[in-house]
Amino acid sequence: MLLGLRVWALYHLNALGDSAGQVIVAGEPLVADSVRVLGADHPDTLQSRNNLGEAYRVAGRAAEAIPLHQQTLAAFERVLGPDHPGTLASRNNLAVAYGAAGRSLPDRAGPRMRRHPAVPVRRRRSWSGRSRKNRSGSSPA
Repeated sequence: MLLGLRVWALYHLNALGDSAGQVIVAGEPLVADSVRVLGADHPDTLQSRNNLGEAYRVAGRAAEAIPLHQQTLAAFERVLGPDHPGTLASRNNLAVAYGAAGRSLPDRAGPRMRRHPAVPVRRRRSWSGRSRKNRSGSSPA
């Protein structure tokens, strides 16, 4: 029970986006405890590893985030399957970490890593030539 609360707290601390250092300090022992108590392939352990990898990336430590995300993605795919929401989030986090490190995805990543077929490509709308109003209701200068 307490371990589950720590996983939940780490997720939300990470979601705040301004406390990567705290997430790392709390996340490293949480991952170790999760592996010891729940096992390496338990979904809560995988989520903890995913959150720790995100904290590394946000803290500017993408070189540490990438291998952690790679291991976590492989485990998510093995345990929950390639189309599970946790797997998709893990795949996204790995791609973002590659971008943060200034690296492109490896060729072996394949098309599933580049764009999952269940996720439609959205086209941006062009707003050029249209008058947009600011929040006060007046047109921008």
